[in-house]
Amino acid sequence: MSTASIDSAFDARLLAQIASGDAKAVGKLFDRYASLAYSLARQLLGDGARAEQTIFELFVRLWHEAGGFDPSREEVKTRLLQITYAIATAQLPASTDVALRFENLTDIELEEVLAKELPPAEFLEKLKTKLMASINLERPAQLPPTQAGGSAGTSPYGPQPGLRKVEGSRAVWPILAFGFGIIASLLAVYSSFNARKLSGQLRESTIEFAALRQELKITQAQLGFALSPQTEVLALTGQPSSPAARAKLVWDPADGQGILIASGLAPAPADKSYQLWVIAGGRPVSVAVFAVDSSGTAEIRFAHLPPADQVFAFNITLELSGGVAEPTGEKLLSGARL
Repeated sequence: MSTASIDSAFDARLLAQIASGDAKAVGKLFDRYASLAYSLARQLLGDGARAEQTIFELFVRLWHEAGGFDPSREEVKTRLLQITYAIATAQLPASTDVALRFENLTDIELEEVLAKELPPAEFLEKLKTKLMASINLERPAQLPPTQAGGSAGTSPYGPQPGLRKVEGSRAVWPILAFGFGIIASLLAVYSSFNARKLSGQLRESTIEFAALRQELKITQAQLGFALSPQTEVLALTGQPSSPAARAKLVWDPADGQGILIASGLAPAPADKSYQLWVIAGGRPVSVAVFAVDSSGTAEIRFAHLPPADQVFAFNITLELSGGVAEPTGEKLLSGARL
């Protein structure tokens, strides 16, 4: 077996372990490919901080959505670099052509270019520590070993006793476990909120209460769609013109319905509206026109998205009041599917 075949088999096994809830496997793939992915993001964005956030988002998505990726159709390394490219270029203005120089390179040529600007090992180690801490906070518990008469979970590499079986692109249990973990965190935050309120720190408490309410809406949305094994959770990150903005989109690709929870957006002027777009089949399609409340948050429910195999990314822009047929405003939030 060639070295390339061995690498591909190893990557595929790591991907299967991630889909089964093994957080350590994320760290192993990070060690293998984070340096190349960071180099690509850094060259595309010209900004170390934004490149770091891109790599963080890349591996968090890998943790949540590994079950939907088929390594038999495409190399894991190639797919990770493609997703890095998508996340990074989504942060660039539409007129930017800085990404074009990468599009016609072969995999070997691309790796040679990226290898010239690899980040220091200490930097990657700090980023990995931050990533693994985030993943472990929401890590779903493994099922106990199979009881007598039961059957063990399986993977493409043989029986894996004690691991849950993953069906479809996502399993229901990880979503529920993640949701219950958020609820536990909310209780802790709420207790902290009450303590600070009693101490008279009204402004800080109000901010935390808004964050609490926001996370609660996200939890409710996740649990509401959890019965579908195809449910996806997608993070939209703030772009340079709106770095404080953030959003989570929970949707069921099977029927095209979902919910978007956004925060950190400034109330729109009287003649403007926020507009949510889906990038499907290579073009933007309007999903919803919405406004935010005085705290900068919004909850948008939607349905009838294009077929899931055409959906690539979601963007939010600021447009003329009532919405437009094609996006004209700068992207404020953006997120691409794994």
